[in-house]
Amino acid sequence: MTNPIESGLRETFASRANRIPDHPDPYAAVAGRMARVRRHRRAAVAATAAAVVLAGVGVPAGLHARDRTSVSAERQGLLNWPARGSLAHDQRLLDGVRVRFTGSAARVLFAGETAGRRMVVVVVGDERAAYGLVLTGLAGAPADRLEQEQLFGSRSAGPGDDDPLIWFDPGQKNLLLVLGPPRMSAVKVRPRLSFHPDGSPAAPRVLEYPVDQGVFFSAVPDAVPEQLSVKTRLDSRYSGAMPPSYSLSYRSDLTFWDKVDNAAEAASGGLASAEARGLLYGLGTIGTPPETLTYRFVWGGSLGGRRRALIAMVRGHTTPRFLIVQTTYTAPDGSTEQDRLGRAIRDETPLDEPVGWTTVTGQASHDDSSPATAAVYVPGRAGARVELWDEDDRAATRTTGPDGVAVFETAVPRSRLRTYEYRVLSAGGAVVHRGRLDLGDLYSAVAGPGDW
Repeated sequence: MTNPIESGLRETFASRANRIPDHPDPYAAVAGRMARVRRHRRAAVAATAAAVVLAGVGVPAGLHARDRTSVSAERQGLLNWPARGSLAHDQRLLDGVRVRFTGSAARVLFAGETAGRRMVVVVVGDERAAYGLVLTGLAGAPADRLEQEQLFGSRSAGPGDDDPLIWFDPGQKNLLLVLGPPRMSAVKVRPRLSFHPDGSPAAPRVLEYPVDQGVFFSAVPDAVPEQLSVKTRLDSRYSGAMPPSYSLSYRSDLTFWDKVDNAAEAASGGLASAEARGLLYGLGTIGTPPETLTYRFVWGGSLGGRRRALIAMVRGHTTPRFLIVQTTYTAPDGSTEQDRLGRAIRDETPLDEPVGWTTVTGQASHDDSSPATAAVYVPGRAGARVELWDEDDRAATRTTGPDGVAVFETAVPRSRLRTYEYRVLSAGGAVVHRGRLDLGDLYSAVAGPGDW
């Protein structure tokens, strides 16, 4: 016999299961999503832990919808936030939520309608462990007809937990809910990224809205889910930029992944299909879901020292095309660390030019002060001579291997190595290509500075 929390979670997971891509290699999908989670979303699977914890602590039953009260500037904790929204005192709706979560400690923090949509935010649990759910549907829909999504996974919810909750409902309405403590007085919204004609990130358009009682609930018509971010003002200071949680309704196109496999096989070197799929799953800021991306895999293979790399060209439906280099180091214990570099490139950029980059994967520390490795890929040129130059001084010379890659292990900090030039020579010793090792962080190349 299941308890109400387990039933609620089963309903949520069943709803999500209909959206999970029928992927032939779930490990690659999960690995890609893990990388994306670190930048864009809270982990949905954490609700499972919440169910286990909450089932064991014997939380009291009941639904608490708190009235608005004057509050001090002290941090209350979200479990003590008042219920807000145009439907916060709709007794029929609250009763329906109470029935839906009978036997669990559920608190309605928000209930409202706008633009023909209804949204309810419910937190289940206590200070030791709580998780958040969003119920959404058409305006006027009863509680049992609202679709259930997870807003955040299991976490402590003590007095210090005043972090705003941000949910985006993509679709025709593009509704954004920002729910904070009542003292939250304004929000800034960056709906999407902007780019210069050369593909570099431009200063974004930022919208600022005053809010009442710590709630912003409105449509953001041109928002792109994977590019949307929000800042909130608490006590006269704005927070850093935060992404929303959101859910996209789609079913994976298996023919798309068949084509990805074929493209990986067609790349130079030895690119595994799992690496190719994992890359596309990890490019959420460029495009979500992966089926919206256009791509070409150029090369994949080993750099030695338990490192593998791949080179790809990828474009999103709202972004320019990017040159991407991903390096992955696998430690002896099986754990991995990853470097993902890139820059925007013009459509007419040839796809058969050499590419040079740096990596610190596998080093004792992983910042730009670490000694770095340089690699240069020369398409179709096994045995080509490649030189590294530090201004007027030739620093190193290597010859490309069978797959056209020259690897330079150096003692030079990455920040310095990125200023070096690489030169590819012909059989007669003439320089046929020059480039720099200045390929930078991919996310910065797409989104610009981390804070706007």
